[in-house]
Amino acid sequence: MSIVHEKRYGLRGCFIFKCKMFNVELLVNTEKDSQEMYVNRGAVCGTMSTGGGHAQLEEMMSSMNIPTMPAKTFRKRHDDVCDGWEATALNEMKLAVE
Repeated sequence: MSIVHEKRYGLRGCFIFKCKMFNVELLVNTEKDSQEMYVNRGAVCGTMSTGGGHAQLEEMMSSMNIPTMPAKTFRKRHDDVCDGWEATALNEMKLAVE
């Protein structure tokens, strides 16, 4: 089998392998669908936790020679993380009142 194509979704990837003998293609993702903290969300969450943004994530990833996610993907994951933090904060405030 050899790699014929790679698709990138931020830091997540999908590789397409092709068997030279049977001409069959196999799709391999770099993370499972059942994971709770996906790599893109985890990278954004970690960057936000340290007070950074897309530029800081991009700088860190480039220093390790790892392709980073586009700003649009970062913004989408940023909004997801903010929504989660807000929901958790509201729930904790409700518990504190009770």
